[in-house]
Amino acid sequence: VSQSRYVAGCGYLANCLRQHRIDVTAIDNWPRSYNAKIESFQKRSSGVITSNIEDFDFDGYDVIILSWPHDGMETINKMKPGQVLLYCGEEVDGCTGSLKFHRTIDNKELFEELDSSLLNSYHLSFPNIFDKWCVYRKL
Repeated sequence: VSQSRYVAGCGYLANCLRQHRIDVTAIDNWPRSYNAKIESFQKRSSGVITSNIEDFDFDGYDVIILSWPHDGMETINKMKPGQVLLYCGEEVDGCTGSLKFHRTIDNKELFEELDSSLLNSYHLSFPNIFDKWCVYRKL
């Protein structure tokens, strides 16, 4: 499950995961195409469910992908113990995730941080964007 303010976007990440035979459900609360003029975005949009995160049940999912969330609290509040969070975004005081979100995932009584070095070794960086992958398990 991938969720943020404009959650799955065009579905690019979900499409890449599906090409590697990974079963993925991509949800997005933005009901229209991101850029209907770009054909590749339209093609990847198939399979993206339009839904609010509050209405989506996380039971049955092992991994939750949260990419560039506006806030992120809705997602981590719905997670169950043992589920893994793959978070792509900036650190506290950056452009992603609220202060409360960052304090919650950094709370060692609620989340265990796992090794994210492999994800970050393949992560593309852009000028003035300071995002990275972080991996957590909800306790």
